[in-house]
Amino acid sequence: MDRMPTLIVGFSFTYYIEGYLYIMEIGVIMMKNIKIYEPAMCCDTGVCGPGVDQELLRMKSVNKVLEQHDDITIHRYNLTNSPESFMENELVTKLLQEEGPNVLPITLVDNLVMKKGDYPDNEEWEKITGIAFTTEKEKKDVNTGGKCC
Repeated sequence: MDRMPTLIVGFSFTYYIEGYLYIMEIGVIMMKNIKIYEPAMCCDTGVCGPGVDQELLRMKSVNKVLEQHDDITIHRYNLTNSPESFMENELVTKLLQEEGPNVLPITLVDNLVMKKGDYPDNEEWEKITGIAFTTEKEKKDVNTGGKCC
C-alpha cells in the first residue's frame, strides 16, 4: 500500500554570504492526528466484562503500535470516562445528535471522519497510516498456508 507522504511542503533557499554558498532546505512535516470516540464502557481493553471483546483487544494492540510512531498521535475517548471530549468536538456532537449512539465508535483522522459505527479493520488502518497490521490468526494462516496445525 502507498503511504501518504509526511513531507507536505519542501523547498530550499540558495544564497551567498561573503562568497560562500548556503543552501537551506525547509520542510513542513505533517503529523497524523487520530481520535477515536468510543461508546460508554468500563475499560478500553475488553477484559472488564464477563467475556473478552476481541475487537477491543485488537484496538488496544493497534493503539500500542501507533503510539510507537513519532508522526502519529492517537487518542481514544470513552463516553463514560471522557464525556467532555465528546462535547468539545462539534463534529462528534453533531453525529451523535443526528445518528444516535449507534454511530459510535467514530474514528477521526485529522478531524475527518474515517469510519463510524465500527472500528477500522487492519486493512483500513494500513490505508490510513501506511503501517501493516497483522492479527495473530493472519500470522498463523500465513505460516501454515491457512491450514490448521
